[in-house]
Amino acid sequence: MRKEKIAISINSRLLKLVDSKIDGTTLRSRSQAIEYFLVKGMEEQDVSKAVIMIAGAHQKTALTNVKGKPLLKHHLESLLKADILDVIILTQKGDFNDKLREIAEKFPMNIEFIENSAKTSGHALYGIKNRLHGADFVLIQGDTYNEINIKEMIQKHVKRSPMITIALMTVGEPDRYGTAVLDDDMVVDFSEKPKSPNSYIINAGIYIFSGKIFEKEPNIQSLEKELFPKLAKKRQILGFFSRGEFIHSPV
Repeated sequence: MRKEKIAISINSRLLKLVDSKIDGTTLRSRSQAIEYFLVKGMEEQDVSKAVIMIAGAHQKTALTNVKGKPLLKHHLESLLKADILDVIILTQKGDFNDKLREIAEKFPMNIEFIENSAKTSGHALYGIKNRLHGADFVLIQGDTYNEINIKEMIQKHVKRSPMITIALMTVGEPDRYGTAVLDDDMVVDFSEKPKSPNSYIINAGIYIFSGKIFEKEPNIQSLEKELFPKLAKKRQILGFFSRGEFIHSPV
C-alpha cells in the first residue's frame, strides 16, 4: 500500500515515549512507531483520558513513598502501561503542588494541572467536564495504592459499556470504605462507610466513567454518597475485581 509523507508537530514528551518503544525488531523507526500506535489507538483503545483526583488534604499522601517511589508516580506509571497519555491532575490549592508537578513533568504524557476550589468530589469532577469532551475516562482517587490492571479494566468496560466500571477488592474490615453488593458482576447496592457493612467487597478507588455521565446524571455533589448508590440501584455500575495489594491513605 502506498504511503503518504506528512509533516506533523508532536509534544516533546510524547516523542520521547515513541522513541522508547522502538525496539529494532517490531518497530524500527519513528514513523513506523507512530503509525503503529495510531492504528492501535483508533482500533483498540476507546478510553484514552484519565483524571487523578487529589484532595488538598491528600496531597502529602500522594507524595508518600510506597514501595520506594511516590504514590503519584505509581498512578502515572499504571496509566502509561494502559496506553493513556492524556491526564488531568485535579487538586486544590496547597503547599505540595510544586512537588506534585515535579513528579508529573518527568513523564512523557500530556498532563494538565487544575486547582479546583470545589468542596465535594462530584463538584470537582463535574467542574472539568468540558475538558473531557464527552469521552470515556479513567478516574483515580489519589490517596489509594493498588495493583489493579487498568488495561484489563478498560477492556471489560469497553466490552460491556456500563455508565461506570468500578475497581473492587475484598477486605476483612470493610467499615472504613465504601462497600458494594453484587449480582453477578453488577453492583446493585453501594454504601459509603456504613456503620454495619453488609458486604466485604469495597471500593478500591479506580473507576472508568462513560462520557455520557455528565448528561445522564447532572449536578452531582458526591460520587460516593450520591452518584454510586443511585447508579447501583439502576444496575449501571460494573464491578472489576483485583486481588493485588491495596493501601488506602498510607500516611
